[in-house]
Amino acid sequence: MSGCRRSLAEFEGFSQEDFQQSEVGFGGKALCCELQAPDVSITGLIATSQPLMDLAVSLVASRNGRKSSAAKSAAARANGKKGGRPPKKAPDTGDSTDA
Repeated sequence: MSGCRRSLAEFEGFSQEDFQQSEVGFGGKALCCELQAPDVSITGLIATSQPLMDLAVSLVASRNGRKSSAAKSAAARANGKKGGRPPKKAPDTGDSTDA
């Protein structure tokens, strides 16, 4: 965590002991250290760090991509009733044996 002390103002003055005694609190929303005040907002840390923000955006996009809306579910059921996805046709090789 020594890199955090150099790059994030919120950790200025934190010692290695401060980091070791820090705990996640407030329902996962803050990093709390009794030896340092005030508590550090995790949301604030993410918002002020471009690499963390990029990671958060990627995680949210991944999670949202797995969601299925009511419309998507209904369309999948309707396609299933029609027999589902049609089978792939064999590619035409151009070698016709018909004479």
